[in-house]
Amino acid sequence: MKRMQKTLSLTLALVMMLLLVSCGGNGGSNGGSSAPADTKTPAPTETTEPAKNDDKALEVAYLLPSAAVPFWVYLQNGIQEKCDEYGYNLTVYDSNNEASTQLKNAQNAITTGKDLIIISPCDSSSCPAVLDVAEEAGIPVIVADVGTDSGTYASYISTPNYEGAHEVGEYLAKYMKENGVDGTIGEITIPLSRKNGQLRQEGFTKAVTDAGFQMGTSLSVSNSTYDEAEGFCQNIISGDPNCVAIWSHQETSTVGIITALEGMNEKDVLIACFDGSPIIVEYIQQGKVLCCGAQQPVEMGRQALETGKTYIETGSCDAEVGVPTLLITAENVEELMPEIEANVYTPGV
Repeated sequence: MKRMQKTLSLTLALVMMLLLVSCGGNGGSNGGSSAPADTKTPAPTETTEPAKNDDKALEVAYLLPSAAVPFWVYLQNGIQEKCDEYGYNLTVYDSNNEASTQLKNAQNAITTGKDLIIISPCDSSSCPAVLDVAEEAGIPVIVADVGTDSGTYASYISTPNYEGAHEVGEYLAKYMKENGVDGTIGEITIPLSRKNGQLRQEGFTKAVTDAGFQMGTSLSVSNSTYDEAEGFCQNIISGDPNCVAIWSHQETSTVGIITALEGMNEKDVLIACFDGSPIIVEYIQQGKVLCCGAQQPVEMGRQALETGKTYIETGSCDAEVGVPTLLITAENVEELMPEIEANVYTPGV
């Protein structure tokens, strides 16, 4: 019995020694830990910076209303510029001017693991649905232009639409008075379901009516195409013989208006517009457009990404970041060209 106990004791001792050897003991390659070295994170000290995940670049989604509208492409380029600077990945989702498509794009961005969503809403009333699904998923959202009726978002990158449109209206009214032009002013708006469209209409109307002029026919685009605006312009001119000027809310409408007026041989109708682009600047230089309240979409894109970056890194950011408009006229267009080409549009696009 004693011999059996002694044999059992020796056996147990041998097993324990083998176990210690197989685990590495105190001299193993893992520094006393059985876990693989690359899964162990050292406890931070006062001199140790927080661990950074350099293997995963920030994934950014931009949900734009329509890639066929140059303004949104310029804004996208501003976002891309900053993403390239920081090494982030940008995925752009075209909503084709459909709110339902934009919501599906948001859901796709969420399921594919995007870290930040930047949205330029198709309209203000549909944006809350996108904000709701992003909030539920815990993904921060930056609203870039247009605005939203409600919902939770990290920041709003805004244009002073009312003030910018009011400035355009004041310039047109002053020109009409100084040159003895009298008559009604037609209007082609962006969808008035958008906050920015409402503000542009209100600001411009306030300026010209305060100056004693009357607004005439107002038509609102739905597809934001050149052909749609061209047809609207033809309807305004043929339906209102007293129309002496047209106020256009966006670049694509302005191009359609110019095409219509040239086709109708209407050379004396004044054009005032919002949104700048290379063709609008060319129209101003040629005298086809009187003035333009130019947003700065490239800079808006930069600010959207910078603000989102700040929010992700710190958990907070400015609730609203305003980017002013530029009033472009024949008198100042050459002087403003460096600023226009840096912030209003991307040359060659």
